[in-house]
Amino acid sequence: MIVRYCPVCYGENPEEASTCGRCGASLTACSGEDYLAKLIWALGHPEPETRVRAAMLLGRLGAAAAPAISALRRTYEASREVHLRAAVAAACGAIGSADALALLAAALQDDSYIVRMAALEALRALLDRGKTPDGRVWAQVQWLAAGDPSAGVREVASALLASRLSTAET
Repeated sequence: MIVRYCPVCYGENPEEASTCGRCGASLTACSGEDYLAKLIWALGHPEPETRVRAAMLLGRLGAAAAPAISALRRTYEASREVHLRAAVAAACGAIGSADALALLAAALQDDSYIVRMAALEALRALLDRGKTPDGRVWAQVQWLAAGDPSAGVREVASALLASRLSTAET
């Protein structure tokens, strides 16, 4: 059975419904919202996969998704879902704004090694695009390289630091 979610209240409705059974909103009318607004809306969707997909798609928009950073921050801070926090970290790396880098720095301190790895990979992508994070981010990467409980995180952080040094020397 296909579930149709209401664009206003996220209420579940049967596929054939034309109005939401919970709030009465139209399920067939075009909302007129732009793509970015719909992705921001989807960050609060009841299905975890939809929230992760929305964060990933925001990342694919790159710098154009900078207006979504506050919504990504709220999502990151409220979520207990590791894969959603990792997707938010990846999106921040792709967006690359100062606010995105601040959220990426927070993700480097996440309790989950999956999120820390995603943040390091996002940082690597930023470097590949020629962006240079600030000293706060590099201090966190140094800490990860020296003392993270995950050997994989330590290895990736060390490689990032080495690439930073080799780039600075050239």
